[in-house]
Order: sequence, then structure tokens, then C-alpha cells
Amino acid sequence: WSRCILISILFQTRPYPLVLILETEKKYRNNIEEYFRCTEKCGRCGEGWRPFGVKCYFFSTDFLNWTNSRDRCVEKGGHLAIITSQAEQTFVTMHLRGPHWFGLNDLETEGKWMWVNNQPLTDTGVTFWNKGKDGASQPNNRKDEDPSGENCASLGNENGDFTKWFDGSCSKTRQYLCEM
Repeated sequence: WSRCILISILFQTRPYPLVLILETEKKYRNNIEEYFRCTEKCGRCGEGWRPFGVKCYFFSTDFLNWTNSRDRCVEKGGHLAIITSQAEQTFVTMHLRGPHWFGLNDLETEGKWMWVNNQPLTDTGVTFWNKGKDGASQPNNRKDEDPSGENCASLGNENGDFTKWFDGSCSKTRQYLCEM
């Protein structure tokens, strides 16, 4: 534990990139793997949260609609997850056992997908929408279940593919993915 805390303090008190710290303080070079292995034990993420990169993720087991999921993440000190890389997408989908709401919606303007931090999806440069056969690609804003359409994004759908994004009715209850 003391080694984890020492390295954690070193990283938190220096305004330098990790690479620079490792080059200038060679005695910590061998401890970097141990630091990342012990971050959860050292308390970087709260109980029930999983670390990845500089973020912590909470994979819910309860089912809420999108709005209540967003609010629950805020209550937990975070927000619905914002996925900005292939590595992050891979990490979160490895831990899913069912569809999960995440922080993307087009509630204000149809077709203009926005993250919960008000950043447009187009600014992040990555999307993982499902590309279906016969023109059934996502998002498709179907209105057969909900006349207001499908305005909230989920990781996965009921058919078992949790590696892609799907739009769905925001009133549908699903598990949810928070980050902080």
C-alpha cells in the first residue's frame, strides 16, 4: 500500500506528463505497472467503480429510463459515460452483460447527437453505431414503440450485440453506465 500511495502522490503533485516523470525519476519506472494494478486497492475509484485510463466507470445492475439514469449518475458524483476512443469502447463493452444507457442523445434536435456535457458527437471524432444489413443502420429513430422516436443511445440492444451503439426510446428502462 505505501508504494501505491507514494506513486499516487507523486503523480498528483507534479504538473508533468507521466512520461516525463518516469524519465526524470527512474527509480519509479519499475513501479508503474504496480501503480496501475493497485489503483483500485489504493482507492482511486470508489467501491463498485472500475478504473480505466484516467476515468472510473460504474456499471449499474438496476434498470432506469435514460433521464433517471442520467440523474442517478450525477447523484453518484459522475455523469453518463462519454465514449471518445476505440480503447474506451472496447473496455466498457467487455464488462457489459446487457444493454446500457450512456451519455448520448438527440433530445433537443433530431439527428444532432449531443453528449451529456453538451459537446456535439461530431467533435469527438468516433462513433460506434451499428451498421445493419438492408439499410437498418443506427441511428434510425424508429417510432413504432414510442411516437417521440428513439432519441437516446445505448450500448447494445436486446439482440445481444453489446459492442455497438443503438438509438432507443428514452422511456425504455435499461442498465446504465456512469463515469467520473
